[in-house]
Amino acid sequence: MQGDAFNLSWGGVSGLNVTGVVTVNSLSASAASIQVLLNNLNTPISGANPRVTSMGLEIDNFTSLASALAGGTYLTSADSSNFPGFTIDACATSGSNCAGGGNGGIPAGSSDTVTLAVNGTFGGTLDLSNFALKVQGGPGGNSFELAGVPHMPEPATLGMLIIAASLISLRRNTRR
Repeated sequence: MQGDAFNLSWGGVSGLNVTGVVTVNSLSASAASIQVLLNNLNTPISGANPRVTSMGLEIDNFTSLASALAGGTYLTSADSSNFPGFTIDACATSGSNCAGGGNGGIPAGSSDTVTLAVNGTFGGTLDLSNFALKVQGGPGGNSFELAGVPHMPEPATLGMLIIAASLISLRRNTRR
């Protein structure tokens, strides 16, 4: 739904750490604007400088990209081609396609925010999956394609939110 946001993390390879936030800026029956914030938390190590060269996602009922990528200092192109090892519909990339390539990308220790405008038959509901990420120049100078893992707030944070809501409700009831 419009305004919904969730956190992602990519890892699984020792020495690689990337996080992100995906937000649905706008949503209609036939179009959506999806903002992606990526944080490359890696640090250059032993001659390796891990850089994020593309991030893709699968969008149920996707039909096409609506326009070029908006924003983006390091990821500057939108594409809907094949992403190595994943099924994706749209991606933000520093190369000429979703496979990554090129010498650009989000360098270690940097962040980038991009917005993808997409068309589809959404009917007011947007289902996103397969949050693929390509990192080049990782450990050993290798290239990696990683799956993103959506996650909810930590249990302690969720617990504090529940307690706060309960206290507000209790205070309202006490005033009555």
